[in-house]
Amino acid sequence: MYDSLNQMHQQILSILCIIRSSNNSNINDNRILGAISTLLNSTKNLNDDIHRINRESGHYQHPISIEAKQWSIFEKLAQEINGCIRGVEINQNLLYQQLLLLKERVEDAQSTSSDGTFMWKITNFEEKTMNAKSEQYKSIDSSPFYSSQKGYKMCLRLFLNGDNNTRGTHMSLYLVIMQANYDSILSWPLKLKITFNLLNELSSENSHSVLFWSKTTSSSFQHPTTDMNIAYGISKFFPLNVFQQNKDQFVRDDALFIKVETDFLTKMPEISLNDDANELLNDKEYTSTTDDNLCFKICHADTT
Repeated sequence: MYDSLNQMHQQILSILCIIRSSNNSNINDNRILGAISTLLNSTKNLNDDIHRINRESGHYQHPISIEAKQWSIFEKLAQEINGCIRGVEINQNLLYQQLLLLKERVEDAQSTSSDGTFMWKITNFEEKTMNAKSEQYKSIDSSPFYSSQKGYKMCLRLFLNGDNNTRGTHMSLYLVIMQANYDSILSWPLKLKITFNLLNELSSENSHSVLFWSKTTSSSFQHPTTDMNIAYGISKFFPLNVFQQNKDQFVRDDALFIKVETDFLTKMPEISLNDDANELLNDKEYTSTTDDNLCFKICHADTT
């Protein structure tokens, strides 16, 4: 098409030269008419070429338009597939976490005690310690245990970085009496001997134990009127500096074990053997969470 335009340009120049050479008086009509006729033919051929090119470009544009639409559909489909994959990954992760929690709950249910003793496995110890230090969760509660099948219901409350009085210096451990179905037929106030044990994984003889008695005048051991009574126990249960020095003896596989023993048969002495046991002051001010391996979300007035 470029060549045709060039030829037409040359023909137009040729006609102009003929007209100029004639001095506008003796125009050679035959030469001019011949040149014009040639120019008309070239113009017709050029028009034919233009129509042909337009037709051919139309044929090409149609498949290109179809391919563009198909590509747009493909891109949208790819985005939807990627979104579905991300959703599946998120759901799979949530399902995995739920299965782990369910597994722990089943294991915990199988090990729920009804003889007044309870072994508490505190998993994810490092994470829970960091939460305690940052005060995201100052304390954690164990799953419940019972003195007998229809007996007193209790749980433990642990402050890995200490309660308000011992923050950063000691672990604090408390016993909590909980509301249960058979409280109305039980004797109150509750009289018992309590022994807390921080288990040494390397040598049971070197486990740390603290013994104390319930205080019958304390509201902690009265008939519960709410989900949980005020916690009662040892604010200075174990020095944190000593724990850090011997951490490998108490923490194995990121887990810590605490055992509690309750004795309802031994007669309470007239003079308490341990004056360090007290109510947890400002109990409702604590931000607590139930431990990860709980069977139930139990009765926690201040659980978040």
